[in-house]
Amino acid sequence: MRVEPVPGVALGPAPAVRQYVAGQGPVLERFPYHPFRPESFRERLRYLHATYAADRAALARALVAENARIGAGQAALAAARRLAEPGAVAVVTGQQPGACTGPLYTIYKAVTAIHLARRQEDDLGVPVVPVFWVGSEDHDFQEIAPVEFPAGDGWTRLVLDGQPPRRVSVGHLPAGPAVRDLLDRLEEALPATEFRAGVLARLRQAAGEAADLGDWFARLMAWLFRDTPLVFCNPLWPSVRRLEAPFFALALERYPEVDAALAAGLAAWQRLGFEPTVERQPGAVNLFAYADGERVPLVGEGERIRGRDRPEVGGTVAELRARALADPAAFSTNVVTRPVAQGFLLPDLAYVGGPGEIQYMGVLREVFRVFGRELPPVYPRTSVTLVEPALARYLEKQGIGPRDVFGGLEAKRREVLDREDRIGLGVRFGELREGFYRQYDALVETLVQLDPSLRQVAAENRRQIAFQLDRLQEKAAQALRKRCEVDLRQLDRLSAHLAPHGRLQERHANVVYFLVKYGPDLVTRLVETLPLPEPWQHLAVYL
Repeated sequence: MRVEPVPGVALGPAPAVRQYVAGQGPVLERFPYHPFRPESFRERLRYLHATYAADRAALARALVAENARIGAGQAALAAARRLAEPGAVAVVTGQQPGACTGPLYTIYKAVTAIHLARRQEDDLGVPVVPVFWVGSEDHDFQEIAPVEFPAGDGWTRLVLDGQPPRRVSVGHLPAGPAVRDLLDRLEEALPATEFRAGVLARLRQAAGEAADLGDWFARLMAWLFRDTPLVFCNPLWPSVRRLEAPFFALALERYPEVDAALAAGLAAWQRLGFEPTVERQPGAVNLFAYADGERVPLVGEGERIRGRDRPEVGGTVAELRARALADPAAFSTNVVTRPVAQGFLLPDLAYVGGPGEIQYMGVLREVFRVFGRELPPVYPRTSVTLVEPALARYLEKQGIGPRDVFGGLEAKRREVLDREDRIGLGVRFGELREGFYRQYDALVETLVQLDPSLRQVAAENRRQIAFQLDRLQEKAAQALRKRCEVDLRQLDRLSAHLAPHGRLQERHANVVYFLVKYGPDLVTRLVETLPLPEPWQHLAVYL
């Protein structure tokens, strides 16, 4: 593997993200620590040593047991045990459980967390454990269902079937026939290589052993990162959920303050000129309750809390608080409270996030303070484009780089056609039309002196001639494109593989395609190869 920075490529288009990654601008007012300031992590460590109060031993026991169950490697189990040590902290990242692990940026989040934990352990001299939060509470099935990857000059998109009719957490959906059907379709669509059978067998084995879609995801990720200390934490695991009970009780008790804090954070974000990505529903409790398997959003009216669209769900604050302490599995966090819950459970030295997380964390500073917490440093995840050997040859032949592809290749396509167009089709046809129509229109003006009705005949005749000229020019253009077919197909393939749908590859492509082509140890090699660039830069990895 060869790694090269790609200057000028942003983690995300939003101005707030650009400012944050650059470490300058008014957005920094919303974050107490900036991750590229060396002293931020030492300050955060002192803060955690003074404030973190969760049961370390219980947390470590839960994570060791569950990580062993999903097949995590010895390095991960040892790392989970280290969380019990006094002073140990965590670099946290996470994602909802995408089918076959979802888009590549999920992989890059985990890789970034591993590297950042390693660096901070060296710098701070305390145990720093990388932890991946498996967001199984999420119910956005459409977001987790697609599996996308390159196919020839285009792109393939398969979708996991079985969307539930209600808001059901991904971690409550079985990894059953729909997953088996997806894997059958996936096997047919993927290229036939020496690795395909083995990779698909592993996907099927994980699905067969998994209790649900979240478990399937966790097992696949544990396999991919089997040689690393990455620890997985799923809030739906009963042993983990029990540790969150005090947080749910406090969130129910303080829901009016949380709502007011969110309103203040959104207002501050907008005053800086940024568009918020978090919506506030006045009166929202910012928690869900599970009822008949459905994730029901809660709203409050003074001392009473009810389901937003299911008023029979709920009770008084005191009743729900008691229920949360006795049965925390009856509740679920939302986008506002989940980051705070992570900090209650884990000693979060930093959170590794992408452009979406940077933006919504930027409005949550006041919410964290309602719970007596401080927003952690948000470290921008590594951003990567994987360049296959054939694509590297195409780039070299065309004299372009990945950044040119990200910007669109229309100008390059025109350049290829113009280079081959030795007769100047556009110019020649333009001259022909100009000269012909000038003479034709002059002739018509003479003919109408004989009979004015000839003008209408001439107009129709002119349209027919124009149609035939256009047709001839298009046929000539087709012949030119055919002569340039090899170069144009290479450009089409570069666009499809490196910038699918006009976006970065990492936002669409699934890792399974690359495992099938380059081996099941690809992620291990990425962990060994990818740097942690500071200042932040997009990276091209040549396979």
